[in-house]
Parts: sequence; structure tokens; C-alpha cells
Amino acid sequence: MGCSFTFAAVLGSISANQGYGAAVGAVIVAGIFEGLLGLFITNWHKVVAPIVCAAVVTSIGISLFPVGARSFGGGYNENFGSCENLILGAFTLIVCILWNIYSKGFFKHLSILAGMIAVYAIFISKFNSLY
Repeated sequence: MGCSFTFAAVLGSISANQGYGAAVGAVIVAGIFEGLLGLFITNWHKVVAPIVCAAVVTSIGISLFPVGARSFGGGYNENFGSCENLILGAFTLIVCILWNIYSKGFFKHLSILAGMIAVYAIFISKFNSLY
């Protein structure tokens, strides 16, 4: 369930019109939908060779590394690299790693979604009092 560049324009539009929270919510909903869709594809390896999947995932990962590093530090804000942003980024990373280590079967593939939901819940609980 990697990021696709085809959704970048849509997420940009959602962020501009509805805010960053709506974009993150859209990613979470899309991740759940994609995960459920994956349950119905049992013989995908007959359609796409594993080497093709590996090459595509590796190239996407390498090209998205700067985006991940920027997001880990807090994005394009004046407080980029602040302790709060780095703690949230580290917490997300730790949740993803622990989820991947301790979950089994299908749920093992949902580690990024679990990290996003966990840090989003913290963000909402922290900033809910501001509204």
C-alpha cells in the first residue's frame, strides 16, 4: 500500500480546500479501502512478476525519501525540526516498526496505516482543546 503519484494532485486539492486534516483522513480511508481490496486479489503474482513489483516499490521508495524526511521534521513550517515534530515522527516510526514485528498475517501489512492512525489520534487529542 504505497503512495502513488497519481493521487498527489487530488491530495493537494483536498489540502488546499479542506485542510491538512482532511487530506490525512482521506489517506486513512483510502488505505483501509486498498487493504480490503487486497483481500480479494489472491493470485496477483500470476499477473505481475515479483521482480517488477520489487523494482517499482524500490524506485517509489527512493524517490519519496525526501518527502518522508521533510514530513518527519514537520513539513514546511517555521517550526521545522522542533522537538515536538521529531517526537511525533519518532512515535509514528516506532508504532509502524512494532506493528510490523508483532502483528501476524494480513494485519502485518497495515503497519503504516496503524502508525498514521496512532499519531493522528494523539494530534486530535492534543489540539482538540484549541477549537
